[in-house]
Amino acid sequence: MSGLLIAAGVVLGLFLMGKGYLLFLRMHYREPIRADEVHGVRTEDGWQITLHRRCPRQGRGEPVLLCHSLSSNHLNFEIPAAESVVDVLIEAGYDCWGVDTRACRSAVPPRGARKGSATLDGALLKDLPAAIAFIRETTGYPKVHWIGHSLGGMLMYAYALRFGPDHIASGVTWGSPPGFKGMRFRKRSALNAVAPFAHGIMEFFMRALIPLAMRLHPKTHLLPINWENVHPKLSNAELFHSVELPAPKFAMQMDAWTSSGTWVMCDGTLDVQEHLNELKVPLLAVYGAKDPLVPLHKARTFFESLAHEEKRMLVLSRQNGCEVDYNHMELAFARNGRRDLYEPTAAWLAAHPVNPNSAVE
Repeated sequence: MSGLLIAAGVVLGLFLMGKGYLLFLRMHYREPIRADEVHGVRTEDGWQITLHRRCPRQGRGEPVLLCHSLSSNHLNFEIPAAESVVDVLIEAGYDCWGVDTRACRSAVPPRGARKGSATLDGALLKDLPAAIAFIRETTGYPKVHWIGHSLGGMLMYAYALRFGPDHIASGVTWGSPPGFKGMRFRKRSALNAVAPFAHGIMEFFMRALIPLAMRLHPKTHLLPINWENVHPKLSNAELFHSVELPAPKFAMQMDAWTSSGTWVMCDGTLDVQEHLNELKVPLLAVYGAKDPLVPLHKARTFFESLAHEEKRMLVLSRQNGCEVDYNHMELAFARNGRRDLYEPTAAWLAAHPVNPNSAVE
């Protein structure tokens, strides 16, 4: 009995130490507040998602929807301060709207539902239509530009196939896989089995290790990042608040895609991978030369299959004039991101303007 009491005491002590450490980090790393406006948006199925708006300094700019990656939130596009893609876009006169989908900490589920019930289908079919409708109604523009990092770009592909391209003026994807056919990824069955019951603990460990990772620069398949390419102004606080542990069902669905080589959504009715060549959105597809999630031969095959004439593929590599070969994660906060990625992104948007005189449907 005494042994059990000691063990219980040790577990409780470790738990309290962990909670105390997380509280310290939250107090020490103040959450970056960059938005000019924050809007709670109610979806058709009762979830509340959040839109973070950054307005251009002068005039009425075209709206840009920025959709985060699997393990991030709206801060994906706003760090480091004054050096992010949003900073570049508002300087260019764009009205930027960063979305936090139902996968994020800020999301509020409907009464009787759990946050862990969030699915990728829900984000595609409910969150993004609600976000786009709100932006169109608020700004008066009939279309939005869409920038997506990784999963955020994949959701743009799926949205355009499911709902059509009528509300998307142009698309820019950063490191977004065009499917997983013929690729091999390590299946994470154990993590996915535990995640629904220990999501809070797992997120604590992931975020708690950020200060250590920023100092030691670990190299692991779990972190597809080129540390030498991370912007020197990126702070621990910015990364701490931008990181999100994937919602359990998001992670399970992504794991199913990567392990089976398929990409099927909408309860099995939309095979995104098999219909990507039908995309009708002007597309700038950006890839890192050393990104293990999107091998360049796969990216080229996808790009060449697109029938739409308005398309451009940009590979961030030494060969193409970058100082380093880019990986996957640092696309959002690279040392020379302004020159290599953010200014080309703004130029693509400028080449595909929204007509503000078109009637809002």
